[in-house]
This record gives sequence, structure tokens and C-alpha cells, in this order.
Amino acid sequence: MSIYTALRAGVSGLTANSSALATISDNIANVNTVGYKRSGVEFSALVNAQNSATTYNAGGVLPLTRQQISLQGSLEQSRSTTDLAISGDGFFIVSPNSSQLSNGGSVLFTRAGSFTIDADGYMVNAQGLFLQGWPVNSDGTVVSSPTSLSAIEPINIAGVGGLAEPTSDVEINANLNSDQANYTGAYVAGDLALGNLTAHFESSLEVYDSLGAPRTISFGFLKTSPNTWQVEVYARPDSNIVGGVATGGLLASGTVSHNTDGTVATVSPSLESFVIDWAATTGAAPKTSRWTSPV
Repeated sequence: MSIYTALRAGVSGLTANSSALATISDNIANVNTVGYKRSGVEFSALVNAQNSATTYNAGGVLPLTRQQISLQGSLEQSRSTTDLAISGDGFFIVSPNSSQLSNGGSVLFTRAGSFTIDADGYMVNAQGLFLQGWPVNSDGTVVSSPTSLSAIEPINIAGVGGLAEPTSDVEINANLNSDQANYTGAYVAGDLALGNLTAHFESSLEVYDSLGAPRTISFGFLKTSPNTWQVEVYARPDSNIVGGVATGGLLASGTVSHNTDGTVATVSPSLESFVIDWAATTGAAPKTSRWTSPV
């Protein structure tokens, strides 16, 4: 056999193993890269044609690198409202320009769904490529065939808006101290809201009015007898509701009683459903909030 073929066979083995190490290094380096799919190397033997029965020409090994782009990656939670993910088959279509594409135009496909909004309202990825999509009608139907790239266009959400939806249901879970000493003085509904008495326990929640503005309502608890609490719901600040300054922002008041095992026994109906009449200066319409008693 030729000494040169023997050397080349050894070199091909070293080259194949170096390719395998390179893919491993890339996989480790991109473990946190969004949309990256691992690569792997498969080895294929090279067998040369033998022209003589007494000599042998060495072949070697051929490395075949494969990227697992068709595998489903793990879906991770994101804090960005414009991050997207595909579960199952499919790719995001992106383009290097923001103009509408004609059939056969320059497009790329990716599984990486980390998008941001640029200054013009277009959704772009980290490489500056524009996310493409098919226009839809108001009823959600696609304008043209979703199998044709001739009608896709860059997605611009600059003009996308939505109607504010007021909070209509509120639920609060609270642990009330059963060892709390009973309040033995005189209690009048509104004392907690006005600050005449200090609540034994208070919890605040953020809700939204019909214009989408955040508001704060608080729940004050005052233990007046074993397993029985006086509860008041009030707005903070009290000027947020009509006539709230005079009442301390009081929205509802009532009683919650508990069984000996700590479960809720009864809740005053006035605490289960009440209307919040936001002050007219805010431009917000009244809305109804429902409170589910604490367990």
C-alpha cells in the first residue's frame, strides 16, 4: 500500500474527531441561545477501490455534520410580550427588508421567536430581520392562500390597539389570626375606612377601571367575636370614588364568620357583590367588582 494513503487515512480520522469536538463546543457555547438546535456528527467509512490483491489503498472516514433543526425545543417562559414560540411543525418567516415580498422573494425561516418592536412598529429579531405574516380579515380569516408567499408582508403593530376591560371579579385568600384578641369597643360600619379604628388585618389589591387605569382597593378585617370578623372594602385614595372623601372611600361592609376548623361559614351578601362608582373626573364609567370570601 502507499504510505501516502496510510497517512491520509490517519489525517481523515483526526479531522473527523476534530469536527465532532467542534460541534460539541458549539452546542455548549449556545446552550442559552434562543432557537439554537444542537448539531451532531455521524461518521461514514470511505472505502477505496482496490486495484491489486497484494496491496491495499487506505480510505479513511468522512464526518457528516447534521443540525437538528426539525426537533422541538423546550418552551420557556418570557417576560417580553413580543416573544413567540412554535409548538410543533413550522417556522417563522423573516425577511431582511420591510417591504411587501413578491413570490420567490428573499425570505428566511427560523424557529427563534425572540422579537422586539423597532421605532417604526415592525417586529424584528436580534439580527434585524422583519417578521412576516399573511394579512387577515376582521373575522380572522386569511386574506389569501396561506401557502403562497406572494401576499406576505412585514408585521407592524404600531396601530394595534385594544379596548380596556375593567376588573369584574376579585378573589382574595388570607390567613386570619385566630388568636387575635376581640375588639370589645363600639364599632360602626365605615370606622376602618375612615381610620377611626385600626384594622387587625388589611390587604390591598390592584384593579382596573373601564379606561384601563390602575386603582387600589383595600380589605380591612376587625375581629369582634370568636370566629367572626367585621370586613370593610374601601378605595385608596378615598377621592377615587364619588363621595369617597366623606366616607373614607367605603365600598362595602359586612361580616365574615368561620367554622372551628378555619373554613368560611357565612359571608354578608354586601361583600360578595358591589358597584364601584369611580369619580367622574377620571372619565371612568362605574363597574361592578365581585369579591370571593377568604379561605
